[in-house]
Amino acid sequence: MALEDALGDVVGKAMRGQKVSAADLAARAGLTTEQVEQLLDYAFAPDEEALGRIGRALGLRGENLVKIARDIYSPDSSALWPTVRVISSPYTDFYVNAFLVWGPSSEKAVLFDTGTDFGAIQQLVDANKLTVDTLALTHTHGDHVAVLDDVVSHYHPTILASPKEPVPGAQLVKDGDSVQIGSLSIIVRETEGHSPGGLTFVVNRSDTEPALAVVGDAIFAGSAGGAAVSYEDLHRNIRTKILSLPDDTLILPGHGPVTTVGQEKENNPFAPAMA
Repeated sequence: MALEDALGDVVGKAMRGQKVSAADLAARAGLTTEQVEQLLDYAFAPDEEALGRIGRALGLRGENLVKIARDIYSPDSSALWPTVRVISSPYTDFYVNAFLVWGPSSEKAVLFDTGTDFGAIQQLVDANKLTVDTLALTHTHGDHVAVLDDVVSHYHPTILASPKEPVPGAQLVKDGDSVQIGSLSIIVRETEGHSPGGLTFVVNRSDTEPALAVVGDAIFAGSAGGAAVSYEDLHRNIRTKILSLPDDTLILPGHGPVTTVGQEKENNPFAPAMA
């Protein structure tokens, strides 16, 4: 799966979050305003020196901007549990991820977000002889809850959601809350900033396997979510609630490929502001 964001997306998110205009960035990075605008439109590829200046101007790691610009970063997700399924479904002109997770000896599964394709969810549940015990919502943007009603009416799961983004009938959870579902132990971390009540669910099932962090749109492989609510809150939460997890923790993002904490600390352009 390709990275969710190209260079223009990464730079644009940092500019919007910090309220930096094209003219401001041009002045700080020794570019013309036209070059910055072309970069945002994917029509200008700065050299490595210019990417370093852009990184310094926006608090991004310049060498990692080079990796994104040259399309040379591809995260390794080979340690993903065999009882995890990524459900990638289309929404307008992009794809959104939902995740089905279960234990090795239990038919009780947790669905993290719904995406847009109920048929794909149903097929995986039936093929693996599972029941959807719990639906955990990272946030309630339309692409992540598009088939919520279908999932609820068909499976009648317990719903976990933030009190800042409640849904009818949900069990409202907050930072530090824990839920046990079969062999799965789930800890809630509040990672708002992209949305008012964004949640990360940290899932463990044994001492010998890496944990999973289902992060919604907080962080992506090689990028971060758009800070529609607060850039400062989002990046503080990413730094203290996600990138503080062990390096082998698998990050399951709402868009793009699965990655790990260690790989994002090393390769993500936003990592200096988070580390």
